[in-house]
Amino acid sequence: MDHCFEASLKGAELHLKITVARFNSAVAGPFCEDLKKIWQTEINTVVIDCSDVMYVDSRGIGVFLGVFRLLKNSDGQVFLKELRPEVKAVISLLRLTKVFHIS
Repeated sequence: MDHCFEASLKGAELHLKITVARFNSAVAGPFCEDLKKIWQTEINTVVIDCSDVMYVDSRGIGVFLGVFRLLKNSDGQVFLKELRPEVKAVISLLRLTKVFHIS
């Protein structure tokens, strides 16, 4: 599987654009492996563009939480942007709007 996200680093802010429609268990592993390759300890903010994501399952949610955990020690923040209504509904149902900044 090719990369499932595009990334750019702007100072301590990592911008990710998920490029798959189904953010599920099939892409969670490759996503995490690719993220490990580019991760830098000075990152304190991650902005994830989810505009292409039409479906997210528990593994996809787990990836978002994993990114949050990477930032926890640095009081970092995770922003999920451009959520489609069906993805936003899952985030809201799980009450993760208290964990992530939604825009």
